[in-house]
Amino acid sequence: MKSIRRSLILYFLLLLGIALSLVCGLMYEITVQTLEAKQLTAEQLRNERFEEQWRLEQHQRDVEILTQARTLAGLIESQVQWQKLRILSYTPLGVLTAGLSPYGYVQMPIWLGESYRSGISTRIHRLLATELQFNEDILPRPATDIPHDEFFQVTTEWGNIWRSRALGTQSMPKQLPAFEKGSGLDWKFDDVTLDSGVKVRRVVLKAPLARYRYKWPQMPGPPRDFRRSSSPPSTLTVPAITRGDPNDRVTESVLPNIFIQCAWEIIPFEQRKLELMAERDEDLVAIHAETETTLSKLRNRLWWISIVTFATVVFGGTLLIRTGLLPLRRISMAVSQVSAKDFHLPIEGVAIPIELMPIVDRLSQTLKMLENAFEREKQSVADISHELRTPLASLLVTLDVSLRKPRTADQYRETLQDCRVISKQMSHLVERIMMLACLDANTVQLSDETVDIGEMVDACATMMRPIAEANGITLYVERDLTLETRTDPDKLREILVNLIHNAVEYNTPGGKVELISRSSVDGITMEVRDNGIGIPLELQEKIFERFYRQDASRHATGIHAGLGLAIVKEYVSRLGGSIAVESAVGVGSTFRIRLPSPESRMNPHGGNLSCA
Repeated sequence: MKSIRRSLILYFLLLLGIALSLVCGLMYEITVQTLEAKQLTAEQLRNERFEEQWRLEQHQRDVEILTQARTLAGLIESQVQWQKLRILSYTPLGVLTAGLSPYGYVQMPIWLGESYRSGISTRIHRLLATELQFNEDILPRPATDIPHDEFFQVTTEWGNIWRSRALGTQSMPKQLPAFEKGSGLDWKFDDVTLDSGVKVRRVVLKAPLARYRYKWPQMPGPPRDFRRSSSPPSTLTVPAITRGDPNDRVTESVLPNIFIQCAWEIIPFEQRKLELMAERDEDLVAIHAETETTLSKLRNRLWWISIVTFATVVFGGTLLIRTGLLPLRRISMAVSQVSAKDFHLPIEGVAIPIELMPIVDRLSQTLKMLENAFEREKQSVADISHELRTPLASLLVTLDVSLRKPRTADQYRETLQDCRVISKQMSHLVERIMMLACLDANTVQLSDETVDIGEMVDACATMMRPIAEANGITLYVERDLTLETRTDPDKLREILVNLIHNAVEYNTPGGKVELISRSSVDGITMEVRDNGIGIPLELQEKIFERFYRQDASRHATGIHAGLGLAIVKEYVSRLGGSIAVESAVGVGSTFRIRLPSPESRMNPHGGNLSCA
């Protein structure tokens, strides 16, 4: 029991360890895949966030550069000397007032030339009127937190140029982006390198100083403002700026376009990009570290869970196994109390699980069969002793009587003949006991020969007919003409002889015995019928038991010991057949033997023996 319990515990612990390993490994693998997918998603989101941040930074920078350019354009427009341009339309008044001016005599020829619609005077006045003079200190500073250098340059189509102090004597690149012909307010971005080697982000804003209509000699109205935007700058969208309609050209005079180049140094913004990349890399490292930390915590938890679970299950499993094996221990103790004198299993009153009840029932049946076997052995010993004691006693009595006084030769001969008969009876009994012993030891050698059943039946009938006629019994044979099978002829002959002898022995004077053999669907059937005394129903199963005799008085014939039918049944079973009896008291008995066909014949008991 201890070995079984130890084996069950070890087997249970092994299965538990394998199960825990598989479950923990599966959980860890699923968690790893989930966390890796989560980490990949987080990294993708962080990279997208970085790209979005940098795009917004660039967009914000471009919006602020454009806003600076627009602001500068508005401030430059305020430098135009509109009064000089208007005076050109009133040339006669200029002549009349020339005397009031200290240098009027110098301007008078120009005014007089303009009155004759000459373009030279107009160009000179326009050049003087659009001279760029601007104080960049009044330019508002951008809202960006990134310190950077700003570069401004304003040029006009008439050759006026203004540069910011940051540019000094150097100029912006002369190559300007191409704008559509006839377009009004427009701008374009690009990256350029200054003469000093500084890389800058530049916006080139094209804007007309003014557009106005006039009808001679009326004064032109105030210029229309094409620079204001209806929507304020935004970090998400570039401000919408209303452009003039290039087809809106009635009698008009157009001032030169100005090109405002506003540039910011790129390096500080590249540093800002590096800062954003550093923040992104730190976040990616943090995401990876968080994943590793989570996996480490999971591994620790799985280890602790496995250890605690294993310890709990070991302790609880041991108790459960011990409790579960307790009924087996009780059964074992009950079996240990069984002895050769008492085969009863003392299990009453003990709670047995329903799963163990078939084992208990089978064990009880086995013990019952063992008890019956022991009883049969005891009875066999007693029967053998009884069967041998009677002829031995008869033999001793006969010898003692012969030795009491001198006898004649004939008397001694008669005494010896009686002793010889008794010895033959004892020899016959011993042979049958030896045969049963061989059958019990499974040492009977069976041959396998082709046997003609018809000839076998005729031979047995011929052998037993004198005995039948001596008892006033008629023996009939009924058989198929051709009937063969493979079997042991000696064993089959002894079976038929025993059955015929019993039919004759237990028949009534003038009775008959029929020996029938015929083929059947599954083999061969042989019957021995008689119209003798018959066998009661309750005794029909006992007649095949050893040393059982239905009529003990017939033992006086000297050759009966109750072993014939027991040997017949064993032989039939060894040949793979079956035997049955049908009988009624006062009517007679029929012993029916069925032997299988050669195709289906098999020896259920085997046999590799030498007793015959």
